[in-house]
Amino acid sequence: MVATTTYGLEKPTVGASTSTWGGILNDDLDLLDDLLDGTVAIAPNLSTLKIGGVAVSSTAAELNYVSGVTSSIQTQLDTIAANGTFVDPTLTSPTLGSVITITGGTQSWTVTAGAENLTFAYNGVNVMRVDGSGNLVVTGNIETAGTIS
Repeated sequence: MVATTTYGLEKPTVGASTSTWGGILNDDLDLLDDLLDGTVAIAPNLSTLKIGGVAVSSTAAELNYVSGVTSSIQTQLDTIAANGTFVDPTLTSPTLGSVITITGGTQSWTVTAGAENLTFAYNGVNVMRVDGSGNLVVTGNIETAGTIS
């Protein structure tokens, strides 16, 4: 008897399996069926995995990075908000967190939504607050007319 090296499938011997080749092939087909339906665990060599004739060059670790992805990765990246958090693309009016920080160089603005107040801070110092009644409190000078550049 000559068998395949990986799964031990018996090969009919040319000229010597005259009355037994049918049984040999039936046994081999049963073994193949068990391999394909998961009854018997297999360990395929995936080092040269091809999909649609194109070799896959990703490692298992790289493929694990996309575990749980439910839609196009590029679409998800395109929906990243300016503050670096993902925005659900199905929302027409997304809600941001209660504190938003906007930085430019070494300077930063922080907008904090409290129970009844919206407070604006510049470099960590509160400079303006609007309360739920519409009252505005500003530290510093207020210009009623001017040019914004």
